[in-house]
Amino acid sequence: HITSSKPAGSSGWASFRKVEVSNPPTPETSFFVKSSRKNAKEMFEGEALGLRAMFECARAEEGSDICGFLRIPEVFKWGDFKDG
Repeated sequence: HITSSKPAGSSGWASFRKVEVSNPPTPETSFFVKSSRKNAKEMFEGEALGLRAMFECARAEEGSDICGFLRIPEVFKWGDFKDG
């Protein structure tokens, strides 16, 4: 269940929210949700693929000097809703 949903900014085509849930995977976990009223599947997909690649590289570097300098979010879902 969502316990908190707060605006976290916007751009010309999307809006952002910080969302907290009652049973997160870890106690410090919150979610960054990006949404758009426009058809944005391709834009979100490209962004998600790039973030996933960076996330995996950062995970592979755990224990190295670079780990901890960058905080890469994990992507859980992207795409358009049926109604846009």
